[in-house]
Amino acid sequence: MLAKTCAAPLLKRFGQKAVPVIVSKAKKLLSKFQKDYIITFNDGNSIIKIRKRNGKKGDGDTRIFSLDYHKIWLFDKNGKKKKKDVWHYHLGDPNIHYVFGWSLEKGWRPRDTGKSKYIIVR
Repeated sequence: MLAKTCAAPLLKRFGQKAVPVIVSKAKKLLSKFQKDYIITFNDGNSIIKIRKRNGKKGDGDTRIFSLDYHKIWLFDKNGKKKKKDVWHYHLGDPNIHYVFGWSLEKGWRPRDTGKSKYIIVR
């Protein structure tokens, strides 16, 4: 998987400085899929976003994968909360965030809400 095997080690070691390297590697790897998918890079909070090319109107979000870096609410064991930028990815459902465990501060975790679900990936 692109996010865990290629991007995660670079992001963990170099943070934002790794983004241009990840984008160039992803462009090479994903170029043969341009016919079937819309692949965008550095689109808002998404470093890489892959969407279905032939999504029907009314399908909603046609994203099948995205690698993101933006603020989410984190909570400590006492219920204190703060917003922090966190590296994570989405597979299909934009409401499920697969958060890289190394991008979280020690003692702070995201909490599921009615809309969003967070899964910590090691």
